[in-house]
Amino acid sequence: GFKISYRLKFVNPRTFVELEFIHSKVYSNPEQIVRAVGIYRNALVDSVIRFGDIVQNFSISHGLNYAILNYGYKVGLKSYIFPFLKFGVGISVPHFETTIDSLSFERYEVNDFVVQFSCGADFKIYKSVLGMVELKYTSGEIVNVGIYGGTAETFIKMFHFVFGLGYSF
Repeated sequence: GFKISYRLKFVNPRTFVELEFIHSKVYSNPEQIVRAVGIYRNALVDSVIRFGDIVQNFSISHGLNYAILNYGYKVGLKSYIFPFLKFGVGISVPHFETTIDSLSFERYEVNDFVVQFSCGADFKIYKSVLGMVELKYTSGEIVNVGIYGGTAETFIKMFHFVFGLGYSF
């Protein structure tokens, strides 16, 4: 992913906002035992089944894309280390690929809201070049996505560790 940050000096010199884009991937396990509720082949289903008995493939391999607006607070421990805390909200734009009863279907779809909490630190490497480390928790429900013959829902929660380089203007 990538992010663009802007310091809100007029609010407080330690506050900032970020626009962040995250591109992750999700793969299902067809051997997983799941609770299925709905209509399948014109019959009511409300039981525990092996996921692959109905859904041979459910993945978001072209991207579970998040666009998130973060608000953060940064402190300076030294003149070169800047820990921060952030909270963000955004939207998900998943690209689903499904195979149900051997029939495939895929598409992009703007979906539901996501929330994100994170903490980390920026550290000065050289003049305006910064290093960054961050631990994030991102969570969101994917609801009523169109799949072959119906809709699907899933709840995604991710813990991820991020590191990279930045440039301060």
